[in-house]
Amino acid sequence: MHRRFLFLLLSGLLVGGAANNVKSETLPVLWSQSLDLSSLDQLEHRLQQPLWRGTGITVAQKWRFIGAGKAPEPIAAKVILSCADYLQTDHTLYKIASQSDFNLLAGFAGTCQALKALKAALPA
Repeated sequence: MHRRFLFLLLSGLLVGGAANNVKSETLPVLWSQSLDLSSLDQLEHRLQQPLWRGTGITVAQKWRFIGAGKAPEPIAAKVILSCADYLQTDHTLYKIASQSDFNLLAGFAGTCQALKALKAALPA
């Protein structure tokens, strides 16, 4: 019985001692070049940077049909010009008028979510 206790005590001390000798290392935060970001200091500017040369994508709470061959009319519209606009939009309320706008916004959403995650990232 004493041998088991002594063995457990010594093994616990060895493991605990080994854990104390491990040096902590701070790893850098890395990101993809596709985010068009040269440093973390530019992150806020990148979130505010306009898309598509200021055109943006119009989203609305409802779209009114106004006739065949005509673009639907937005009701309570909002224009998404940047990642900041995208991240502040409640996507359960706002809808997109066309499939092409949906495709553009879906591609852009990945970049916005990556920038949001990068903003919250901490060195390991």
